[in-house]
Amino acid sequence: TGCMCHDADSRPPAPPRSGDVAERGTLTLTSTDGTEVAAAYAAPAGPAQVGVVLLPDIRGLHPYYVALAERFAEAGLPALAVDWFGRTAE
Repeated sequence: TGCMCHDADSRPPAPPRSGDVAERGTLTLTSTDGTEVAAAYAAPAGPAQVGVVLLPDIRGLHPYYVALAERFAEAGLPALAVDWFGRTAE
């Protein structure tokens, strides 16, 4: 069966400080072998020194990880959640 990191209806915690999310959305990344994978991103309104890459569990871009990327952006860090288990970006 396997262990899940969170329940299907879980939502990420609120950020320690809230800022504006300047940009959010989904995109398709293409690897050097031509494999397409889906990704979600969120960027803060202000400048950032570092970013965060999120590697979701087997469920891919579950709403939890899309929201988690936004929580990082609200905390001032650009974030990208990559569906690294996905083989197509359908």
